[in-house]
Parts: sequence; structure tokens; C-alpha cells
Amino acid sequence: PAPAAAPAAPVAAAAARDTATPMAGGVAAKAESSHAEAQAELATSAESRDADRSAVGRAGANATDAHQRRAAAREPMPAAPSTSVQLRTNMQLAPAAWIAEIRRLAEAGHQQQAIENLRLFRRMHPDWPVDEDLRRLDE
Repeated sequence: PAPAAAPAAPVAAAAARDTATPMAGGVAAKAESSHAEAQAELATSAESRDADRSAVGRAGANATDAHQRRAAAREPMPAAPSTSVQLRTNMQLAPAAWIAEIRRLAEAGHQQQAIENLRLFRRMHPDWPVDEDLRRLDE
């Protein structure tokens, strides 16, 4: 059993001697340099791949946005109600009171506000009868 262990010592000594020589140090440095370059190339490749994926995702999102814009252009959008506080307040009125307010606005010369109120009123109360004079406002 003792002779089997003896050959390991000369091998270890040879390995230590090989790494101690300048030539072996140069080979090790080259290997480390090549390894570092390979790591950097892999990182750059991964970044490029991620950027490509991101660009493809943005292109898909842009295509979706363009599709939605084209679809919206085909469908006429109803006139957006005014964002005024008064219009929002009028939305809370009972239908008969809201009609009276629309009439008051028209008679006071606030045509645009009367029209906005009437359009919204008709959307919210489609079955409520509207007098002829008010219907002419929105023509």
C-alpha cells in the first residue's frame, strides 16, 4: 500500500514546478485573458439579445396603438361632454329639472353649454321626450 502513495508526490511536485515557470505563468495569464474576453462577449451578446427583444415588444405595442387609432377613426366618437362643473352638477338633476336648465341656458345665449347638456341628457335619458325647440338646438 505504501508504494501507491509515493507516485503522487512526484506528480504534485512536477505540477508545482510547471506553474512556477515563467512560461506556465504566461499560459495561465493568456487563459485568464481569453476567459475574460469570452465573458465580455457573452454579456454583450445577452445585452444585444435583450435590446432586440425590447425593440420587438415596442414594435408590437406601436402596431397595436396604430390599429386602435385606425379603428377609432372609423367609428365616429360621440361628442365629449364638457368637463365643466356645471355640467356635472346638471347630470345630477331630475330629467324635468335638467330640461328646464337646458332651456334656461339656451334662452340666456349660452348655446354651446345648452347643446352639451342636451347631448348628454339624450345619452342618459334616451326615452325622455324632448320638445321640438330643444331638438333644433342640436341640429
